[in-house]
Amino acid sequence: MLAGFLGILAGFGCGVERNTSGAAPPPRAIGGGPRAVEEPSSSPHLDGKWTMTQAGPGLIGHKSVPLTIEVEGSHVLGWYHPDQGTIDGTIRGDVIEGSWKESDGEGNFVWAISTDGNRFTGAYTGMLHSQRVPEGATWSGARK
Repeated sequence: MLAGFLGILAGFGCGVERNTSGAAPPPRAIGGGPRAVEEPSSSPHLDGKWTMTQAGPGLIGHKSVPLTIEVEGSHVLGWYHPDQGTIDGTIRGDVIEGSWKESDGEGNFVWAISTDGNRFTGAYTGMLHSQRVPEGATWSGARK
């Protein structure tokens, strides 16, 4: 019965392979598909120390705040102070999109990376210091 079920799955293109050679099958990710292989990023190397500024009309933002960015594949993580700020995003080409969180706020952001990889500009939304981030709020940064 199991062999029949496996044959049906293979017929539907579900990626079930029969191993008749006795060799170990290739590693599989959860869900049965092949493990994802990270494509090398064509984006500039972004790891390192930055200085960032968040601004918006009537908003208590951050100016010239140290930011550390680490990139692994297409995953971007960052840390900044004050307010124990973190970012978690995905880079695609020259755009990073993701979420941010602080001790007194959270939301989303989109950054465009300069062609030389030394600056970013973008926008963010959410709540910060008990205030809604106003429309048109900006988030920019430069490599230290």
